Amino acid sequence: MRAVIPAVVLLALAACSGTGRPVPDSAIEIGRDLYMVPVGADEGGCTRYNLVARNRDTVQAVFYRDERGDFTTNRTDAGCP
Repeated sequence: MRAVIPAVVLLALAACSGTGRPVPDSAIEIGRDLYMVPVGADEGGCTRYNLVARNRDTVQAVFYRDERGDFTTNRTDAGCP
């Protein structure tokens, strides 16, 4: 039991440290602490993106970029073949 209490305290301190998750240089900032990160291309050659934030959880979905530069989860709206 003595080992559990320090482990819980360390975990709590790490969660509040504010260091956050790393964001790659290729990330596109779309809001405060919110980024789209290219993660490769699909079979048709369309670039896929994931939503990433340093200090909060995000939805895990595949996004595409349309002609206006907006992001969508709909491949067809993005003009992908």
